[in-house]
Parts: sequence; C-alpha cells; structure tokens
Amino acid sequence: AVKVVRAVPKYRHAAKMEVSILQNLKGDHRCVKMLRSFDYRGHICLVFELLGPNLYEILRANAFKPFSVTEIRALSYQVLEALCHAHAKGVVHTDVKPENVLFQEQLHKRRTSPILSKGGRLLAPPDSQVKLVDFGSAVYQQSRHASVVSTRHYRAPEIILKLGWSFPCDVWSIGCILYEMFTGEVLFGLLDEADHLAMIQKVLEPVPPHLVETALANGMDPALFGTDNRLLWPGTDTQDAAVKSVRKAKPLAEVVNDGALLDLMQKMLALDPARRITAGDALRHPFFSQEHQQA
Repeated sequence: AVKVVRAVPKYRHAAKMEVSILQNLKGDHRCVKMLRSFDYRGHICLVFELLGPNLYEILRANAFKPFSVTEIRALSYQVLEALCHAHAKGVVHTDVKPENVLFQEQLHKRRTSPILSKGGRLLAPPDSQVKLVDFGSAVYQQSRHASVVSTRHYRAPEIILKLGWSFPCDVWSIGCILYEMFTGEVLFGLLDEADHLAMIQKVLEPVPPHLVETALANGMDPALFGTDNRLLWPGTDTQDAAVKSVRKAKPLAEVVNDGALLDLMQKMLALDPARRITAGDALRHPFFSQEHQQA
C-alpha cells in the first residue's frame, strides 16, 4: 500500500513528521509497518505493508451487530499494545478510531453468531490479528500541539474543553471503540460541542468543577456553563434531534452488562485525564486476565 502526500509545503512537513514517527515505532507491537519512503517529484511517498479491512468496515458488513466479549477482548488488547508502544516512544496518535484499526487478513468468512437470538449470521473477523494505522496526525508529546485533534465521535473531553491534551486522549478514544464494538452503535454521535458534553454527562458523569474552571480560564465560551459550573443545556438554539438523542441515552452501567468490561470502560472514559487509566495499566486490567477469560 502506498500513501502519496502532495508536494505542498505544509503537507510535506506533516509527512516528514509521520515518516520520523513511523521509523521510531519500527512497525513493532501492532503498529503499522512502513517498508520505505521516498520523494517523487516533490511528492512524499510512504510504502506500507498490505493489510485487510478496517474495524468499521467489519462492523458495517455485520450490519452493525455487536462483537462478542471474547472478540472485544482480543481486538482491544492489541490496540492497547500499539498505543502502549507509541506512548512509550513519546508519540500521541490523536486519531484512534475504528477506521484506523486494520485486520491483517484480506478476507473474512461467515459464521453463526451466538449473539443473535434468531440465529442470524455475522461476518466474523478474519482472525484476531489487527494493527493500528494512520500516524499522519500523530505528534511527539513534547512538540507543539494543535488545539483540536481527533475525529469528533472519539474526541476526549479535555480537547472539547480546551484544557490541552496528551496520551490520555488516545485512551478515551479506545473506550469509545469498546462501546461501539459491544453495542454496534457510536457512543457520542453528536456534532455540536455543547451537545457532545451533554451526552458525555448523561452517559458518564458531570464535568468536574475544577475542569470547568480551568476551561473557562483558558477561553471556553462562558455561555456554556452557569455560575455553579454546571453545563447550561439545552440552549435556545439546541436542535430537537440532539435533545432527543441525549434524553434517550442510557448511563454506561445500564448498557454494559459485563462487569470487568464495564470497569475498564469507566476507567478509560474518566472525564479527568489525570484520573484516566493509562494504556499500560489497561493491559493489566482484570478484563484481560486469564482468570476472567476462563470465567
């Protein structure tokens, strides 16, 4: 697979950063392997190992039916391995999402799913081997950061609140992916910042007051919060569809019925990034322990 970056100065600079990061990661620990890079008439070309469909494509082929807990465990462990390796190298991916988790096999087969009560059929993952790809938005933690990163549905609250971001934003994104694999639905599908925060509060917990205070000090729109630091929502311009979506949403604990998976997701989706579990600690969570797998 070849990625061609156009001969535009800002794109070339970003591509050179991507090449540097990929060379540092060396294709180890579930990170995609870059075979080589070269310059062709000013265009920077990156050559990657050939991989199969991405996680979103498998979800879509399954008509967005949920994965089994066993599949979720196998897939999420590997993505965490990739993140743990990247973070140890000082790299923040910033765009972890189903489209950037690729299966290593090209083909997939049908199987009868134990999830479907009516004996429906799902497209099973071809095997349980995946890799994390697309480091085009990745940065070194110590380098200058853009204020807004990540695809909206997988964007951590510290980014929305303009608090600055680092490694924990990647872990939040994995928490969102876990929910998507477990339910077949996007956890936070709203596009407006206020609606997004309202959905986060409905599913998880209120935004901690100290985060609100810091956000306001950093230039967050003061109209979003009251004097008691509570989110003022819905507003006069909030769309009816957004209100309906938030009101229909259920707390995470009412949706996820596997205790160890729920605990892991709650730790990944802690609103305060300082309290959020790290990728390394997540790998040691009981959800992945041999005892839990045998239970």
